[in-house]
Amino acid sequence: MVANLRVESIIKERKNNLCATMQDIGIKYGVSRERVRQILCRAGLPTKKWVQMYQCNQCGKEMRRKGVFCSRQCEHQYHSVTLVCRNCKKEFARRASLTRWSLRYGRKEDKDWFCSNKCKGEYHHTTLVCDYCEKTFQRPNSQIRHWIHHFCSAKCMTDYYRLHPKCFRRKKK
Repeated sequence: MVANLRVESIIKERKNNLCATMQDIGIKYGVSRERVRQILCRAGLPTKKWVQMYQCNQCGKEMRRKGVFCSRQCEHQYHSVTLVCRNCKKEFARRASLTRWSLRYGRKEDKDWFCSNKCKGEYHHTTLVCDYCEKTFQRPNSQIRHWIHHFCSAKCMTDYYRLHPKCFRRKKK
């Protein structure tokens, strides 16, 4: 009769406290860990202690260790924002903290998002054809707006204006 009470108490203890180990239950009721395991197996209860599970903040995957993210990749995705390149229209990720800083304190050109320095250079430069030698070249957009003619070098410009002296004038604004 005492054995039945002990068995019922062990079963009740496991149902009430899933975090307790078999060793803890055995010490409390004066039986071995193996005996506790046998009783729990017969009752169809879990023999292993319950482990609290945590969820990743990004993907929702369950993980045993307490933390915010399950991997570095999830952490990177969580702290990134998706932007569109102004030049090639490709989507790319950038750290949200840098984006917020650029919007608050950055220069005007910091608000134009580019996926690479190559795209930034292509966006801010225009490909032109030299009016004298017909060679293609690139110039920053800020240097192009005021002139009618475009030259790849100072030599081409002087040679062109020697041949066409009346063409030396600026575009009207």
